[in-house]
Amino acid sequence: MKAFFNFSNKLILATRSTDWRYSFIPNIFGNIYLWLYLFNIDVNKLSLLLLVGSLFTSFGFAAFGYFINELFDRKDDIKAGKNNKLSELNTFSILFLLLIILCGTFIPWIFLPANNTSYFLIICEISLFLIYSSPPIRLKEHWLLATLIDATYAYVIPFILSAYTYFLFKSQDSYNTYIYFVLLAYIFALFLAGIRNITIHNINDIFYDKFIGKITLPRYIGVYKTNIFLISTIIIEIALCALTFGILAFHHFIFTLGLLVTSWIATKFYKRVKLLRNKLIVHNSNRHATDRLYQFFFPLLFLSVLIYTKPSWLFLLLIHISLFIPISIYTPILSWLVRLRIHLIRLRIDLKQLISSIVNYSIYYAFLICGVNLIKEKKSAWEYIKNKII
Repeated sequence: MKAFFNFSNKLILATRSTDWRYSFIPNIFGNIYLWLYLFNIDVNKLSLLLLVGSLFTSFGFAAFGYFINELFDRKDDIKAGKNNKLSELNTFSILFLLLIILCGTFIPWIFLPANNTSYFLIICEISLFLIYSSPPIRLKEHWLLATLIDATYAYVIPFILSAYTYFLFKSQDSYNTYIYFVLLAYIFALFLAGIRNITIHNINDIFYDKFIGKITLPRYIGVYKTNIFLISTIIIEIALCALTFGILAFHHFIFTLGLLVTSWIATKFYKRVKLLRNKLIVHNSNRHATDRLYQFFFPLLFLSVLIYTKPSWLFLLLIHISLFIPISIYTPILSWLVRLRIHLIRLRIDLKQLISSIVNYSIYYAFLICGVNLIKEKKSAWEYIKNKII
């Protein structure tokens, strides 16, 4: 039994699920919540099967993309001294893992609504995985094409495929022109997010890449241009997200929250960059300014709108929290709640003391006006009145 668990753990680690489970999948399911709302999809057996299929195929595609990348990067990773999870597995384990991933990726499409356009998008996704990583093409060696391809297969195609799948599930009379505007604005925001994130990944790996002679965008354009590129990308991302939620706000007022939060992120980003002495965010956490929007806030906002309009989807909140929100998110929230409780306790004590002082001094001065000094009498107001009555 222990050997089985060790083997399973090695396979899970080899999929690098920690890299995509809380980054790509929450964003994909956030989009799905939006389609459930915009296409007015109710809870029933078919829609639940649709969600389960979406979950498995999303996990499958993410794992497959990372699997292909790890498989063809083994030689370079070993040369650069970089950890490669597939290198720790034997041939049988690698083939077994590939079989599981392929089953998770493609079997759901037996049940998911699809047509030739769907299959074309799936073929494009798999093709981009292969031409990006596998020789002899291996376009990840080209600094510009690698950046564009990574952003396309990580963000753009999953977005379009999910939208089209849920469009096919619901009859065409359920959509309106809002959907096209959302697609146009948000898809460009996601594309830029993908470009920014692969650029950040290349920054983190810059010494490995230099060692093996690989030219990436940061190495090609240099530190200062990369910094300008990241700042510009974040600004345009924020503008496109604001446009998206500005459009959606006409559809439902709750989407105004997205506009407000996006504006707050923009203000926060501007202030933080302004405080930086050299204005460099290349190695600064500000380069991730918008990531929490796609990974955390937007999915929860889309889900909230869906639940508000159709309370029968409430169970999705528990599933989303358990599957797509890491414990690291809860830690600062819990810390904040603990601090808030401490502040409230202190405030209650201070208010109690203040009220007590006001009441006591009011009684004392009231008696003093009547010619009675309770301090000299060494009695409380109640004791003085009781003695007088007796």
